[in-house]
Amino acid sequence: MKVTALVFLAGFSLILSGCAASGPKRVDGELAFSPESLVTMAESFAQAGDYGNALRLYQRAVSENPEHLGARSGLAKTYQSLGAVDAAIAMYRSILQQDPQNPEAMLGLGQMLVMKNEPEEALEYLKQVSARSPGNYRVYNILGLAYDLLGQHEKAQLTYGKGLAIVPDNISLLNNLGLSFTIQGQYAPGLRLLSKAVTQEPGNMKARENLVMAYVLSGEENQARNMAASFMDEEQLALKMQRYAWLKELESNQRAQAIFLGKTYFPKSGTEHEEAERVTTAMSSPATQEPVDPKKKRLREILAEEGREKSLMQGQATENNTGSVSAAPVAQTNRSPAEDNASSGNLEPDIPAHNKVAEAGNEETDESNPVASKKRGKVYRVQIGSFISEEMARAEWRRLVKNAAATLKEYTPLIRAFSPDGEKQFYRLFVHEIEDRPLAREVCQRLEERKIGCLVIFTER
Repeated sequence: MKVTALVFLAGFSLILSGCAASGPKRVDGELAFSPESLVTMAESFAQAGDYGNALRLYQRAVSENPEHLGARSGLAKTYQSLGAVDAAIAMYRSILQQDPQNPEAMLGLGQMLVMKNEPEEALEYLKQVSARSPGNYRVYNILGLAYDLLGQHEKAQLTYGKGLAIVPDNISLLNNLGLSFTIQGQYAPGLRLLSKAVTQEPGNMKARENLVMAYVLSGEENQARNMAASFMDEEQLALKMQRYAWLKELESNQRAQAIFLGKTYFPKSGTEHEEAERVTTAMSSPATQEPVDPKKKRLREILAEEGREKSLMQGQATENNTGSVSAAPVAQTNRSPAEDNASSGNLEPDIPAHNKVAEAGNEETDESNPVASKKRGKVYRVQIGSFISEEMARAEWRRLVKNAAATLKEYTPLIRAFSPDGEKQFYRLFVHEIEDRPLAREVCQRLEERKIGCLVIFTER
């Protein structure tokens, strides 16, 4: 890929030098190319993994010809590759408005809707694709997930089976079919399929964790512990066991959403505040989350780069008094808290996952009078997790200090008990000495760089 990218860039440089010699036409200060040329260049960048340049070239092609299907399709796929779910959905919908029977757009939109936990609408598109392309195993994988999220597990299993009839050893289909049986309570076939997936790819950590989870849910906890000992320490397993115990209490469709989409709460009643409270308590401690997804990380980097470029361009335009500068549209990520957490399932491609710095509280009021806010007894703190016991909270602090000594060694833990439902008690873990937002943001960002999830919240002193 790197060689291909270098060859392409060398050729691209020759094109630019040739254009310069003949006095090239420019648009907004950039060389003018046809949408077809821009799409070709964007595809080469995308194949080389340079999504930043691919995104900009696709956006430019769409700007020059909004009806160009190749440019819009490439832009949608780039958004999808970067985990920008909402942007991908919007682009796929626009393609289908122009070309209602476009199979790639229907498949892409169906997958994005599944990722956004909208399986009923996803089925409308996925069924059409499966009818028109019965040999496409990928559509059966995504269609099966949609059925599982709806609690229609028998349909899901038959659908995964159709995919396996085409590609018998596909790790994603094996994994999802095994999880479907496990979610339904059919543990024997579930364990058999998940074991086969692990045998085929021993280094696949997600497959191994899924098998451990299936053993726990089936009641074979000793077998689960024996297997987990090869790749988890005791504290990590203890936190995983909290989540597995929580999964047992869910309805099967909720269990599917928790496993495949990483959902961490299912409010039975109460206000939005109570629902938000559950997001930080329902088995979502940093130790249960996967590392930052590289696709989401790259998307944030691209957005940051575009933000800096836009500021520089605007500043230059103001300084030179040359008029307005147009910036390319920026992709928006899907920021649903439940779906930002890591997936235990295996979509193809995988559901993107990342930790994020999130904030809660009335920031406008708090910032307008920070002194008054502190007098009222409220401060900004970094919350690192919620646990079912104080001992587990302290154990997690010790583990994190080892992993992020440069950030946490000068601080001490603050552990507070709370009961969101008035019955079960949890324990929140905070960084004790931090009480203002700028420092909280800085520390949380440094923790995120170490792949440690955290929240910046406005809470009682």
